[in-house]
Amino acid sequence: MAFLSEPGEPASWSRAHWMAACERSHWFIAWTGDVAVGLGRVANYPDESPRLHLEAMWVDPPSRKQGIGKDLLAYAEAYARGCGETTLGLWVVRGNDAALRLYESHGYAPTGREGPLPDGRHEQEFAHRLT
Repeated sequence: MAFLSEPGEPASWSRAHWMAACERSHWFIAWTGDVAVGLGRVANYPDESPRLHLEAMWVDPPSRKQGIGKDLLAYAEAYARGCGETTLGLWVVRGNDAALRLYESHGYAPTGREGPLPDGRHEQEFAHRLT
């Protein structure tokens, strides 16, 4: 949500909007000692297929290239499996080559769905069958 929103937009969301978003989401944080170095969020969209999407993932720039993204992705997949899901979806903004390489190296493939974002960029959906 906040990752693709306009600056200041999340501050204008109502309490009900935030509560609904939190109720359908599972946030997780990667730590190095007592320092948060990454985070992710799996969101539940009951009327979509796949139902669960890794909707946000971020690693602190100085902590990149240390396997934290892989760990966050592994956690998201384990969470989805624990929810009884067999597939995890995600969207990748065109041009985010580092994210694309990570996801493709873990078996994510395009679903054929894509679309524009409010800022003019485009994103493409990928999914991975969980084993």
